[in-house]
Amino acid sequence: AVDRTIELIRSNVITTEYLSSFIYWRGEDALTDIEFETVLQYLVDAAQSNNANLIKICFNLIGNRLLGEKEGKIQSNILSNSGIYKLVKNFLQHDYTLNNVGQNIHFWSEILKKLMEVDPNTACAIAADSLVCGGIQAEQEVSQFLLKLSEINIDIVFNELLRVMFDEKKGWNFDIRSYKTLFNGLPVENVIDWLNKNGVKLARKIARSLYIPYLNESDEPVVNKLTEFVLTEFGEDDKVFIEFCMGGHSDQMYQGRMTQHKLKEIEIAKHFLKHRIPGIRLWAQKEISSAEDIIKQWQNFEEENYYHE
Repeated sequence: AVDRTIELIRSNVITTEYLSSFIYWRGEDALTDIEFETVLQYLVDAAQSNNANLIKICFNLIGNRLLGEKEGKIQSNILSNSGIYKLVKNFLQHDYTLNNVGQNIHFWSEILKKLMEVDPNTACAIAADSLVCGGIQAEQEVSQFLLKLSEINIDIVFNELLRVMFDEKKGWNFDIRSYKTLFNGLPVENVIDWLNKNGVKLARKIARSLYIPYLNESDEPVVNKLTEFVLTEFGEDDKVFIEFCMGGHSDQMYQGRMTQHKLKEIEIAKHFLKHRIPGIRLWAQKEISSAEDIIKQWQNFEEENYYHE
């Protein structure tokens, strides 16, 4: 069936998408490893045209095969097959795949979990690339995967994050995006040690991902330990401070009156105007000034358009 299907595709009788019909074959109908490798090879080659639908079919084909193996419905272990493993690895590492991780995050996660069991170094490298290339849709899932992997070997995670942070083509993502879930989920002492070894150049990369000061449930002012360390050690660096301020509300969603949200942020910031760390005090001043400017911009709009109380 596989050879005949590919022959019809090459003859332009049917499209490459027809290979998706092999995704759910189970039991006695399951593809042999040789047949699976043939189908996957054809799909991976075709997906290099950056066809999002073919990329999705590849993810589904690999993911469902692994699921069938896990459930005992397919007697195979494709990642122990050197030819299939190489295909899967190359597919996951390719730019066209990395750029589509967000749209295929479920099977990406399932495939990476299995890959982590057999080759954690490769799994971590793919995850680090996916963090910056996979888009906002993938960020939370990829971050959780890296956090899970850090419990096994945190050095691998740190090394791969360093690689993408200072990669000429990918490092810019850390200058415009915030990865709060990841950096605040890693053991803080390890991150501090990492910062001590790499200095201000690393602080500049993670400053946007730090939590800003807040009030706890008892309305007591709190500064996250990692934030405190970075602003104590590197807060006088202009780029570190600017990145920290820029990332403060970068992933925050607002509902209702913007002016009310900003008034609340002003009240919170006032608790830190006399903080012992100069960087925190300066942040509080900037937070208040910025919020006041936004209130001025929104007041007339809210009163004249949607909010008539």
